[in-house]
Amino acid sequence: MSAMSRSAPPLRLEHPDLRLSRREWLWLWLTAATLVVSSYLTQPDMFATIDWVRIHIFYKEYLATALHQGRLPLWNPHIALGRPFLADHDAALFYPPHLLYLILPVPVACVLLVVAHVALAIYGTLKLAGALALKRPVGWAMGVVFVCSAPIVGSFHSGLVHYGAVLCYLPITFYLVLRLSAERSRAAVGKLGLVFGLQLLAGHPQGAWLVVLGAGVFLLGRRLERPLLPSLAAAALELGAMAAALVAGFLLASVSMLPLAELAQQSTRREASIAFSSSFAMPWFAWATFLVPTDARFTFLANAQLYAGAVPLLAGLAGLLLIRKRETRALALVVILAALIAAGDSTPAFAVLYHVLPGLASLRIPARASVLVAFGLMVGAGIFFSSHLRGWRPASLIALLATLSLAAMVLFFLKLGVVGSPAWGRVLVVALAALLLLAWLRWGAGSLRLPVVAGLLALLTAADLAVAVWGLKQQNREDPEWLSEAVVARWLQGQAPEAGGAPPRVSVPKPYARENAGMRYGWSSFTGYTSLQLGRVWTYLHAVLHLPVPLVQNAYPDRAIFKHGPFPYDSMSLRMGFDPKALVPVMRLHPDPRVYLASAARPVDNYPQAVALMASGHDFHRVPLVEPGWAVSLPSEPPVPDQPGFARIVHFAPEQIAIEAETEHPALLVIAEAWYPGWRAQVNGAQAPCMPVNAWMRGVQVSAGHSQVLLTFHSRFLALGACISLLALGGLVWLLRRPRVQRKAGRHFPNREEPHGQARP
Repeated sequence: MSAMSRSAPPLRLEHPDLRLSRREWLWLWLTAATLVVSSYLTQPDMFATIDWVRIHIFYKEYLATALHQGRLPLWNPHIALGRPFLADHDAALFYPPHLLYLILPVPVACVLLVVAHVALAIYGTLKLAGALALKRPVGWAMGVVFVCSAPIVGSFHSGLVHYGAVLCYLPITFYLVLRLSAERSRAAVGKLGLVFGLQLLAGHPQGAWLVVLGAGVFLLGRRLERPLLPSLAAAALELGAMAAALVAGFLLASVSMLPLAELAQQSTRREASIAFSSSFAMPWFAWATFLVPTDARFTFLANAQLYAGAVPLLAGLAGLLLIRKRETRALALVVILAALIAAGDSTPAFAVLYHVLPGLASLRIPARASVLVAFGLMVGAGIFFSSHLRGWRPASLIALLATLSLAAMVLFFLKLGVVGSPAWGRVLVVALAALLLLAWLRWGAGSLRLPVVAGLLALLTAADLAVAVWGLKQQNREDPEWLSEAVVARWLQGQAPEAGGAPPRVSVPKPYARENAGMRYGWSSFTGYTSLQLGRVWTYLHAVLHLPVPLVQNAYPDRAIFKHGPFPYDSMSLRMGFDPKALVPVMRLHPDPRVYLASAARPVDNYPQAVALMASGHDFHRVPLVEPGWAVSLPSEPPVPDQPGFARIVHFAPEQIAIEAETEHPALLVIAEAWYPGWRAQVNGAQAPCMPVNAWMRGVQVSAGHSQVLLTFHSRFLALGACISLLALGGLVWLLRRPRVQRKAGRHFPNREEPHGQARP
């Protein structure tokens, strides 16, 4: 390492560890709280947004209720015929800040968490600005612009609270990457590993992947210079250190990532494809969000937009064109790569990136990579405002960028057919921004007029972003209160309860009930709004009704299912349905059994074959379908006369089901609940395999006579992941521990943190 260090020394930072004063900390929290209140709590607020209303409110309530009852919620029987709960990244129990959801009302905890993450984003931006030797006021402006930009506001204000929280780690991650490049110390690796681990635990793997990708490309881009070989050697060394930090982060997050990996293997995302990974890419018109904030007339995915204000756009583009600076070259590389990913398969580059970039094949919605574009522009704007630029070349560059922006905006408005004055007012905003930037260049050397120009730039940007945020707030709305769900719950309470307390299963579509509403009201459903649907259930729900199995939109089942009548399936004991013609709910007096016995079983090659047989009319109640690898000593045809016996649920809990069975012959006990690895069975106290039958159900073989069957669910990787996470935490504590030499000679140790503008006594 010594020879490599001599040939390519660490890249020193101007202010490696610029600390905030007490006054700055106070301003930091006041700024974060003010921005959150004004952006997310004024009407329309963030608690009436799609993903909050349909996913997170139910997940947070279910998690808090279960833990208050003294139960670790490993399984969720209320949605999608049953699925793991803690393995779902939307649960995110092991992210330390989420403990607030357990001790405070869910909305209050959410607001405090958003404030904390916005403060983290501004803090990270200040640290990054200091490391890049940018002016302190510029660092504050960068932080405010970043948290008010479309990617951040669009994420929180579409209900993607986990995704928005992960994106707030972007500035601090870039700063820690700079520290890693400058120090190459174990402490730098430990800090970066801790931040990577927290991002993975926060509950949105795609957001964490984007942050890691951007930081890695930034680290590589700073080393691309002459002489090339020493620079590449240094880049390899630093990327290796970053990889070590990433491994440490994965190990720290093992308690969450290992169960999630198992869920992904059982989900609809088991097999990757370019078509899936490029779904929801940026169409041509979405690139206009560079220049035009969205509103009711012009909408796109709220969490995949680019707008950060006209001034940051022009200044950012100008800053990124200062290619003599290594940071701008690195940022330009990040922006270009992110734009290629966001464009999806509309460019040939995506097919190459699909095979080259680890993890890209497992993700979708590449348009979200646009956050790296907006972030790169924001940092580029900070570099522009902190550089001493004079003369005709910078002015010509600003004029050229403004002209191109105005031309692109006019063409977009003409193509969109928008002729209203609010839309054309954007042209005036960009023109005014260009004029103020030209004035900044004219008086940027310290003229008394400079504060006036700076104030006008700040006012224009604040007003510009306020209008943009207001436009985003009007989108992705959802009614937070659904009275029809309470009506359904009361109706079910008036019916005869299910045996053993099992949640009654219903078939109620939107707009009469949200997909995850059973988690609050106690019923079970075959629908569910979640990103990782179980592949067996997903295939069955569509293919058995001869519907195409969706591959791109796989968050909730096709609503065409409900056109097949109030009870589209005869396999899941539906008690209540919704008549699609009369538009009224109806009850089913004699639903198919929730548990039953069969004295024969038919082998199949795989679960798609089982689905095909069930769709063609095979009587799976009489002869269940069993996949290979499970020993079932039953004939392929039932005896004559066929008297399989009787079974009933004695006790039903999410992670445990007790069943009594009585049969004269050996039989297969079938439970119409989703099968998943980790379900175990005991028959009369002895262990027995719990096997997948009928494509998605659970099956247990029982002997002749009376049997007491107990099904329990244990996550196969949770305990292992918890042990690895604890060991990784101990390792990170060791990495972050200051060496004894540093403790003794602290003030002489290089890169020691000092308060900004203060000398150590």
